[in-house]
Amino acid sequence: MARAPEPGEIVYVRISAARAYQDEEGSETIWLSDGGAGFERTVDVDGISMLRPNRDLVLAFDATNWDEARTIRVMGVDDDAEEGNRVVMISHSVVGVDAYFNGADVDNVAVTIVDNDRADLVVTELGADGQADGETRVLEGSTDTAVTDTYALALSKAPDAGETVKVYLNHDGEISLASDRLLSDVDGTYVSFTAANWQEQVLITVTATDDYAVDGTLHSIVSHDVVSDGTAFADVEGAEINVTVVDNETPGVFIMETDGNTRVVKDGLDALGNPDGTGTTDTYDLRLTARPDGPVTINLRSDGQTDFVIGGRVFLHETGSPESGGYYSGLADFANGEIASASADWAALGFAAGQLIRVEGGSNAGDYKIQSVDGSTLVLTGAASLGVSSGEAVTITRLSAAITFTPDNYADPVSVTVAADPYFVRPEEARNFKNLRTGATRSWCHAGSHRGDRRRVRRTRSGYGGHSPGRVEPGPARHPGPRGWLGSFQHRYAQHLRRRRAGEPRWRADIDEPVGLWDVGRHYLR
Repeated sequence: MARAPEPGEIVYVRISAARAYQDEEGSETIWLSDGGAGFERTVDVDGISMLRPNRDLVLAFDATNWDEARTIRVMGVDDDAEEGNRVVMISHSVVGVDAYFNGADVDNVAVTIVDNDRADLVVTELGADGQADGETRVLEGSTDTAVTDTYALALSKAPDAGETVKVYLNHDGEISLASDRLLSDVDGTYVSFTAANWQEQVLITVTATDDYAVDGTLHSIVSHDVVSDGTAFADVEGAEINVTVVDNETPGVFIMETDGNTRVVKDGLDALGNPDGTGTTDTYDLRLTARPDGPVTINLRSDGQTDFVIGGRVFLHETGSPESGGYYSGLADFANGEIASASADWAALGFAAGQLIRVEGGSNAGDYKIQSVDGSTLVLTGAASLGVSSGEAVTITRLSAAITFTPDNYADPVSVTVAADPYFVRPEEARNFKNLRTGATRSWCHAGSHRGDRRRVRRTRSGYGGHSPGRVEPGPARHPGPRGWLGSFQHRYAQHLRRRRAGEPRWRADIDEPVGLWDVGRHYLR
C-alpha cells in the first residue's frame, strides 16, 4: 500500500475475477490464489466440508503489514468448453475506515486465457526479459548498434496423432526472421509442430534490415499461415503481428522500458515531514537512433509528480535563459515557502508548476521545485525550507535533468531512474498519465494542433517515434492502437487515453544539438 493505515484500522482489498456467462455451459474463466495458498478453499455446507474455487479474494492490510507485497497467482481453469481465446478482467475494490484508502481506485488486470479445447495458433510478443509485452519493435543498425526483438509461436492444443502442422511466416524486406526451428520448402519458410513438440514455444528473433536510406519509422507485418495434413488444425486461421521498424538514419530517441512498463510508488512522510523510504523507483533505458555529428543533450522534464535520479550519465543543468525563458534576474521576497516579486509575471517568464529552479544570490540560494505559479508569486513544494528575507537581488533559472550522447556512445543505452516526489501535490484536474517528451524540435502545433483542440490521429508510413507529425484531423481524441499515440511510446495497459491538450505534453524534454535536427518521441509513465 502507499502508506500505513491509521493505528488500529484495517483496509480490505477485494479481488474479483470475471465469471463465465450463464449460457456458457461447462465454461470457466480463472481462479485466484493468495501467494502460496491453493486455488480452492474448504467450506462447510450443512456440516459437510466441500471445496469451492477462489474466484474472489479479500486481503487485509493494517499498520503491521501494509508495506508487504502480496503476490496473487492466477490459473486458467481447464474446462471442456470450446470458448476460444479470450480476455477476462480482475477487478479490485477497497474498503476501510481510513478515508485515504476507502473507495480508492485500483487498476483492473486484464488476463488473456488461451483455450486448450479449441485448435489455435498462439503468438506471444516478448520483451527483453522474456515476458509478454504486447509489442515488437526493432531498430536498424549493425551487429553492435541494432536493437532486435522476439516473439513466440505455439499451439493451443496437441495435434492429432500423426498430424503435422506447418506455420508459414511471411514478411517484407524491412525485417528478417531467425530461429533454430525454422525450416523451408517450396512454399516458403515455416515452423513445424507435431503431437511431440506442440507445447514447446518457438522463439522468433526479428531484426531490422539496415537499408542505409532515410525512410523514418515503418511498420512491417509478419503473417502466419497455418497448414495441416490432418483434421484437428485443418481450419485454423493464421495470425499477424505488427513490427515497428525504427530507422537508424533518421535522428531520434529509442526508449526501452524495463519489465514492459514504468511504475513508481511515492514515499510516505514521517512525523517530521521527511520521506520514510517506503516508496519504490523504476527505470527505463534511453539511447539515440542514429549516430550524431556532435554532442546531443536530451533534457528530461517532469510535470512535478516524479523526479529523475541524478547520477551516472544523468546530470542536472540550467536550461533557462533570457532568450528561451525560465530565467529571472532582479529583486525577490522569500517567506513561507514562496518567492514573490512585484515586477515578475512568472508564467510569462516561462516558469510553471513542476519545474526545478535554481536560486543564486541572497540568503536562500539553492535548488527548489515549483508547486504552483500565482501571478507574481512562485509557490514551492513542501521540501523547500526558506528563510524570511525581502528585496534580495537574485537570479532564478530553470533546471532540467539531462543526458549527453556523443558519436562514440550514442548506441549505449542509459538507464534513467524515476522516483515519485512525496512533496509535490498533483492538481485535481491533472491526469495520472505523465508524458515524457524527449525533444521539442517539432511539436503538435506544427501539425496544426492548437491549445484546447482535440485531435484524432491516424497512422502514417512514418509511424511512431516522432519522425513525422502524421495526419492530424479534427475529431474525438481516441487511443489509436497498441503502440499508443503517433510519435509516442505509451504504456500498453492503458485502455483509453485522451490527450489533455494537443501540442502541450505534460512531461517533456528538449534536445540541444549543435548540428542537424533531432525529433523524437514521448514516453508515458503511470
